[in-house]
Amino acid sequence: MPLISLKYSPNVQGIDFAKIFTKVHAVLAEITDIQSCKSWAECLNNTHVGTGETQHAIVLLQVSLLPGRSTEVKQHIGQQLVNILNQALQPLFSNLGLNCKPSVELRELGAYFS
Repeated sequence: MPLISLKYSPNVQGIDFAKIFTKVHAVLAEITDIQSCKSWAECLNNTHVGTGETQHAIVLLQVSLLPGRSTEVKQHIGQQLVNILNQALQPLFSNLGLNCKPSVELRELGAYFS
């Protein structure tokens, strides 16, 4: 039951959320049943990056998984997710004149969610 949250600053316009989530779900299908996978995007209205210049942006993909995966598996999945974000978003950042390095955070849900 992965929970996936894509958070972004308001200066990032034009994200194809369906395309990103479809690719993220495909990666997670390697390690879990994605039928109960839940994904959403959230614009963060009050952001500040670095010195606060408008060309800086935030994109953070948070993935919460049930416990039990090895560090190696999590690193492999994390790298694939970073690659998905970079491939999907770097052209958009260039077009918008934004400076952004997308981040991925993998976390484990507490055992009480099992």
